[in-house]
Amino acid sequence: MIVNTGGIPTREQLIKQRQKESPYWWLVHQLGSLKLAMFLIFTIALAIAIATFAESSFSTKVAQEYIYKAPWFNLWLIVLCVNLFSVTLTRWPWQNKHLGFIVTHYGIITLLVGAMIGRIWGFEGNVTLDKDKPLGRIITNRTILQVDSPRDHATYITDVDVSMHPPRLGKTVVMPIPDSDRKIILSDYTESIQAQPYLEAAIDNPESVPGVNLRLQSAMMSQTFEVPLWLKKGSGLESYDLFGLATLKIVKELPTFDPAKMIKPGEGIPFSENQIVFAKSPESTVIDNSWGKPSGYIVTFLVAEEGTQDRVEIISPEGLEKTFDLTAKLPAKFILEDGVNISVSERWTDFAIVKGRPGNASKEKNNPALFINLSGRIQPGPRASKSLPHPELIMAIQPDGRIMYMVMRGEYVTMAGKSTEGEPIIPGWADWSVTPLSVFQKAIPLTKNVVLTDTQVQTLDPKTLTPALKASIRTSEGQEGPVQWIPSGEVVTLEGPDGSPQRVGFGLQAHQIPFLITLQEFQVPRRQGTDDPADYISTIQFNHLKTGDTSIQTSKMNHPATYPNEWWRPLTGLTYKFSQAQWDPNNLNQTTLQVLYDPGWFFKWIGSLGICAGIFIMFYCKPYAKPATSKNKEINPTTDTATIL
Repeated sequence: MIVNTGGIPTREQLIKQRQKESPYWWLVHQLGSLKLAMFLIFTIALAIAIATFAESSFSTKVAQEYIYKAPWFNLWLIVLCVNLFSVTLTRWPWQNKHLGFIVTHYGIITLLVGAMIGRIWGFEGNVTLDKDKPLGRIITNRTILQVDSPRDHATYITDVDVSMHPPRLGKTVVMPIPDSDRKIILSDYTESIQAQPYLEAAIDNPESVPGVNLRLQSAMMSQTFEVPLWLKKGSGLESYDLFGLATLKIVKELPTFDPAKMIKPGEGIPFSENQIVFAKSPESTVIDNSWGKPSGYIVTFLVAEEGTQDRVEIISPEGLEKTFDLTAKLPAKFILEDGVNISVSERWTDFAIVKGRPGNASKEKNNPALFINLSGRIQPGPRASKSLPHPELIMAIQPDGRIMYMVMRGEYVTMAGKSTEGEPIIPGWADWSVTPLSVFQKAIPLTKNVVLTDTQVQTLDPKTLTPALKASIRTSEGQEGPVQWIPSGEVVTLEGPDGSPQRVGFGLQAHQIPFLITLQEFQVPRRQGTDDPADYISTIQFNHLKTGDTSIQTSKMNHPATYPNEWWRPLTGLTYKFSQAQWDPNNLNQTTLQVLYDPGWFFKWIGSLGICAGIFIMFYCKPYAKPATSKNKEINPTTDTATIL
C-alpha cells in the first residue's frame, strides 16, 4: 500500500511503484508487455502465411503437420493467451474506460481456447453408408498401428503418420511392442497394393479343383500380371475380363464346333445383316444381324429431287465411304471395296406396317425407306473389333497336364491348339500373350498381396487398391523375422525369428459414436437438360443407442444434417455434422459423408461475440466522466490513499 503524504501520484507512477515492490506484478507486466505481444503476433502471422503457401503448393496435411498442429505453434498460442490475460491485469484496478479493452482481449483468449479444444478433442472423418444397413462408427483421418501385447493380449494403438513420414527402404521406422523386448520394423509403404488370388497344389484337399496360373503380357501396353483360373466348386474364378478387350475362360471340356466355321487367318468373320433405312429419320434404322449386334456399317438413304436418282451412302466400320445410285428397277446389287455385298431389294415411298407386313401407306413420299441386306466378312481392326462378337480364349485342362484351347468370336473359331507350362498362347489380340505358368489337376485358391506399378495403377479402379505397410519383427539380439505386407483395414500375424506369432493391424482409426446411422435414400437431381448433378440429397435415419430416440434428417449440398439435435447442442457445438463427400454414379444405394465434431465451437462462438462486443464498447460507448481536480475536491493527504496491492 502506498500512502499519499504530500501529493497525488499519477496512475503511471503507481504502476511503476508496484512493479518495484512486487515480483508478482513485475512478472505480470513483463508477460503483458507490448514488445512480447508484437513478437508473438508477428511470428504467428508469418507462420500462417507460410502455412497458406504450403497448403496451396503441397497439401492441407503438410500445413497441419508442420505448422497448425505442430507443438511449437500450440505453445505460441498458449503464450499469446498468457500475454493477452496479463495485458488486462496491467490495467488493474480497472476503470470504466477499460471495459471494451478487457472484453476484447478475453474474447480473443476464449476464441483461441476453443480452437485448441477443437483440435484436441474434435475430429474429422468419413462414413460410407449403404442403403438400409445401419452403421455405428466413423472412420477418422488418423492412421494407426494396432499391436497386441504378447503378455495379456491387450490391444495397444499407436499413431503412424504414413502421409507425412512414410517408412521407406533405408529409412525404417522402429516401434516397440508393449510388454516385450521385441520391436516392429516398418520398412516400406505403398498406396497401391492389391490382393490377388493364385493357385497352389493340394492333392489331398477334398475342396481342390483343376486350375491354371496364367501370365498375361503386352509390351505395347507395358503390362505384365498373373491371373488364376479354376473350375467352380462353391466359388471359383472361371473367367477373366481383359480390360474389355477379350475374355479368358476355363471349362471342363471344349465345345464342339462345325469345321466349316473355322476361320483361317485373314479371312475375316462372316456376317449377314438386314437394315430398314429411313430417309427422313436415319437414326431410326432397324437392324437385324446374325451376330446379335450391329456390324457397324452405316447406311444412309438419300431421296432424289425430280429428274435425279435416289442414292445410297455406306460407311464401313473402318471408315470406308461409298455412294451408289439407285435405278428404278430393284433389286440392285453392289460390292464394296472390302468385299461386302450390298443388296437393295425393297423401296417404299411412305413406309408403314400394312396388315402385319411392311408396305406403303400412300403414294406420297411421306416416309421413304429401303430394305438392304449386307453380307460378307469383316476383318478385325481398330474400329471393326467393336462390331465383331467379343473374342474369347477358352481352355480345358487335359489329364496329361496339357491345355487344349480355342480362340472364338461368337460361333466362329479363329484359332485352336494345345499348350503346356511355359509355352505362350498368342490369341491375336494386339500383342498380348497368355502363358500357362503352372497347371494343376487339383489345386486350391489362395491370396497374396502384390504391389502394383504406376502403369498398372492407371488401368485399375482406385477402389480395388489398398495402402499397406511392410513390417517384420526384430528381437533384442538383432534377429529379424520374415517381412510381410499389412494392408490397410486388416490385422495380420507376423512371425518372429523364432516362429512366435505377433498380431499387428494397420489402417484408419474407427471412432465409435453413440448412435446408429442408416441411409434411407440417396438422390442426385440433374440440371435441366444435362446429366450434371444439381444437388446431392441423402435421407438419413439416426437411432440413439441409449435414449432410443429416432430422427430422420436430410443432408444436402451446403446444408449438412446434424445429430443429436436437442436445442442446446447446436449452441454448444456438441453435435455431429454430416456433409456430402463422395458418391458412386453407378451405385445410388451408397453415399459417403464427411463427419465433423467440434466441441470447441461454443468457445469460438462466445469468443467471437466477445471480440465484437469489446470493439463496439471501445468505439461507441466511451465514458465521458468529468475528472476530479483540487477545485472540486479537497484532498486530505493524511487519510486519502491509493490502494495498489
